[in-house]
Amino acid sequence: MTQYQSFESSALAIDERQQAVINEARFFEPYKEELENLFGALGRESEWSDDPSGLVDYIRPGWIGFEHGNSTEKDQFTTEQSAAAMLLLHKLGLVQETLPPDSVHFNRAIDVGGTLQADVRRGGVIHKAVTEHGVIIDVIDKWDGQRPRESRDGTNKEIFATDGRFAGYDIYNNSWVREALVRGDFHGNEWALTEAQLGRIAMLKLWGGHLLPHRVNLELLDKNNPHQIVRKPEPGVPARIVKSHEFVTDEGQLITIQNAAAVSRGDAPSRHTTRSSAIEWLQNNDIPQNAQVLFVSSNPHTLRTAQDTHAVLQEQGRGDIQLVVAGASAPAGAPIQLFLGEVGRLIDNDVKRNYEA
Repeated sequence: MTQYQSFESSALAIDERQQAVINEARFFEPYKEELENLFGALGRESEWSDDPSGLVDYIRPGWIGFEHGNSTEKDQFTTEQSAAAMLLLHKLGLVQETLPPDSVHFNRAIDVGGTLQADVRRGGVIHKAVTEHGVIIDVIDKWDGQRPRESRDGTNKEIFATDGRFAGYDIYNNSWVREALVRGDFHGNEWALTEAQLGRIAMLKLWGGHLLPHRVNLELLDKNNPHQIVRKPEPGVPARIVKSHEFVTDEGQLITIQNAAAVSRGDAPSRHTTRSSAIEWLQNNDIPQNAQVLFVSSNPHTLRTAQDTHAVLQEQGRGDIQLVVAGASAPAGAPIQLFLGEVGRLIDNDVKRNYEA
């Protein structure tokens, strides 16, 4: 008998209500009391409705908006209102860290991409599970993609520091990093460093600053035009040449970095999404039947990204894949709008799936 526990004998990292959110998109009814109190703490009692369909006209522009975080068109709150709301967001499970059970063997781990800070923190949960808690993972898959670097990804000084927000290995002498410096990628146009490249930096910070890929998977070329890739890029997005990089650490851990293609998001700028990343992951990998997959995001996004991924698995006929959900804690000092955006998305998803005809 293996020394590693099966998942069934271990405690779930999330509770039954959270599992219902992931599997069935049921968020409003299980958390109705906490949600009504949240509206009260924010001084928005007049916007509350016992029917979640009555909330969407307010939360879609006021809480969700076009992007994560804060923006001028979103609803604004006082320091006192935000502090009171944070206590309730803890009860909703949107703040704290969740870890997988100790000493479990997973076929794969999904590390959901994001800003560089999110990449380091989410990858850190997986790194800690492997190096400190006896978890074995056959392949770690990082879901990054075509999103240009933003100011929230940090400064060059922060990226090259071995302490601070992006603490970890020294990456300065990595040959890929040095070449990027010579090309001016760290000071160049907005597409010089995308989320996929930043995800690679996060991987180097956690697993070894010297690592280089042992395999590069390229986009297919049009057989009638060898200079044209098959997949047509979204408007305003450069062509994708590399689909993924594969690395092997000194300890033998296999890590892939997926460079998911940007997709249309309506009026918002084109970029990859959790949903599109999940579809590409299934298309490009041979995931075994009944695979146990560790899914790692970070709060306040953990439930919603897991919900999106679970829905894709069902749609693609891969409901056999067992997702075990974990996530990093929310970043210190994050604006209240970041949390409310996820609450809004969970309510909106619930309405679309369970209340609309």
